[in-house]
Amino acid sequence: MLQGFLGYARSWGKTSVDFKIGQLSSAFGAFPPRYDDMENPLIDQPLPYTYLALRPRPGAEPYGLTPVTLYGLPAAEVDFALHHFDARFQLTNGSPYNPRGILESGQHAQWTAGGGYTIRQGFRVGVSAYDGAWLNDSMKPLLPPGSTVRDFPGSGLGIDAQWARGHWNADGEWQHFVFHFPPSSAPACNFGYAELKRIISPRWYSAVRVNYQENNKQASGFLLDRQAYEVTLGFRPNRFELLKVGYEWAPLEGAPQIHDNVFGVQFITSIDALSHAFK
Repeated sequence: MLQGFLGYARSWGKTSVDFKIGQLSSAFGAFPPRYDDMENPLIDQPLPYTYLALRPRPGAEPYGLTPVTLYGLPAAEVDFALHHFDARFQLTNGSPYNPRGILESGQHAQWTAGGGYTIRQGFRVGVSAYDGAWLNDSMKPLLPPGSTVRDFPGSGLGIDAQWARGHWNADGEWQHFVFHFPPSSAPACNFGYAELKRIISPRWYSAVRVNYQENNKQASGFLLDRQAYEVTLGFRPNRFELLKVGYEWAPLEGAPQIHDNVFGVQFITSIDALSHAFK
């Protein structure tokens, strides 16, 4: 389940406050709040939110990285909006990198915060961050004596922007993640993506997304730099359905050929969300 929560909202003029508790999307970044296939103009998700198995060298085990999960986390959140400003603060039982179920072991309190400013209608910039323990409890025997997994946190910092005018929509994010690991290494990764959508007609649109990932020297031993490109053509038969046809390719650092070429067709149908409001 991606989301299921109880909420309470109040508003005074141009000021509003929302409280939520339950299974919530991560408050980090700009993509999780719009993680809905009807809202996502492309078939895949941006690199920071996608587990992409890599095949770096012959005989090596595939691996991947998902700095921010798109699945729900047990959480409590408060959202605040005033005029052109918006802000959010979230407490979760685990890291967006390593989400834990409410009955699973290895739960550690973690905070995530974000906010933004709408410069003008259709143009908003934002920032978000998270910090907390990210290692599994299975790593405890490898930790230095007297230390805990909290002494080796994982943190993320992100900047995002959204722009819309006429038939054009654009979204982009840049994110920096640091994962402290015993004894002292701190692999860091930078992610970025930009996507552009063009409304061709009321039923048709086209979209393109460009992604990249760069790693520091500490991360280069187990992660490779990569890029990913995706193009999609979308058609809406009606307001409840959407058909997408797209192609994605992902060059990999040091590889003689392009990996993970994908041609995809996606059909989405939707129903109204299950919700009820009490006054």
